[in-house]
Amino acid sequence: MEAIAGEHDRLEYSHGVVLAQDEPSQDHETIVSNLTLLLGPTIRARGCRFWMKQNLKRAGQFSHDPDFLVSCSTEDLGPGDHRKRGLIEHPALVVEVLSPSTRAFDLDDKVANYAMYESLLEYIVIDTARQRVVRYHRQDGAEEFRVQHATGMIACPRFSPSGEIRVSDLYDGTFVPQIDVIR
Repeated sequence: MEAIAGEHDRLEYSHGVVLAQDEPSQDHETIVSNLTLLLGPTIRARGCRFWMKQNLKRAGQFSHDPDFLVSCSTEDLGPGDHRKRGLIEHPALVVEVLSPSTRAFDLDDKVANYAMYESLLEYIVIDTARQRVVRYHRQDGAEEFRVQHATGMIACPRFSPSGEIRVSDLYDGTFVPQIDVIR
């Protein structure tokens, strides 16, 4: 692990496998900034809070630092040691912006890992190869995630002022190409 840590500043693990992450690109960070601007005011108005790079961890199972994380739980928002450790235990929304080094991991292992949180209502994955978004969401207290793929509008009923987000707004200021639509 020393050799990996020397080459990469960010490490995550999942069920015994350590994954080194590349430094985020400018497009990656622009998407996270756009997400903050688009959703931040509504999240705060609903009494929730958002963070970038806070830790989601299950001892011995996984440790992830999502790009954007929301909690509405008084247990996460109140005083306590978790605030010093940067640990969120009741996420409501998790967003990962794909990087080449984590693409498969974010679309496979993390879906299963994040599904362990009963509080998690939405897991959104934003692609950096093409302008497309995948939304995993729970409806009516269901355990299983439903999946929505989007290139135009993506639903985000709990955290967006209008209940959805224009995908192109997430990519504003980036050089991520649009998906060609065949007519």
